[in-house]
This record gives sequence, C-alpha cells and structure tokens, in this order.
Amino acid sequence: MDQPDPTSTEMERRAEPRTFLEQFQSVQFSVQGMPYLYQFKIRDISSQGLCIMVRQDSNILPHLTVGDILEMEYRKISSAASGQTLRTRISHVTRQNLGRFKGHSLVGLKVVDAPGEDVTGRL
Repeated sequence: MDQPDPTSTEMERRAEPRTFLEQFQSVQFSVQGMPYLYQFKIRDISSQGLCIMVRQDSNILPHLTVGDILEMEYRKISSAASGQTLRTRISHVTRQNLGRFKGHSLVGLKVVDAPGEDVTGRL
C-alpha cells in the first residue's frame, strides 16, 4: 500500500489504513426469516467505517439491527470463485434524507471474527 504524501493537504482521518476494499468488492448474506440472498457493494463513504447502502423501502432493512452479528460472504474483486465468510456486526444504520443518497440508509459493517486472520483493525 502506498504511503501517504506528507505534503498533501488531504489527510487520512482513520486510525488504521484501509486495505479491506483493495481485497473485496461486495458482500452477500441472508437473514433468518427472509427467503433471499442479498448482495451489496461495499462502500467506503461513511466516516464510521465500511458500509453498504440499502434502499429505505427494501424488505431487508428492518432486519438489520445495530449490534446484530451476521455471517457475510465478502466477495473478491477479480475472482469468480466464492469469497470469504466472516462474522460481521452491524455497527450503525444511518438514514440519508438529503443529497446523493437520499432514500437510502448506510449500514455500517465491522468484522468481528475472521478465522486465521485479524482483519478487524483494517475495517
């Protein structure tokens, strides 16, 4: 990963550098009581960490509660093969009422368990 340019006026405000998005592009999961498998693009637009964007009228949104831990499959960018399943906590659900993402909610993700690899500091 490139080191930040010390002369740059833009500074990374997160305590840890982001390398997770370099490896994964999307996440897919299902929730108990829902018949479908949902897939969302992973986004790096939340100041609180990685998130997915869910339409406010989506059937899955009421099933995503802060603190819930779900098994999510993180899908790689350049591979047709299956991704890596990681236990992921819903860290926030933030409704967007204005701007570009009006009508959506940002759902924050935090990996809490990754067998064999500590990725929690990179999220």
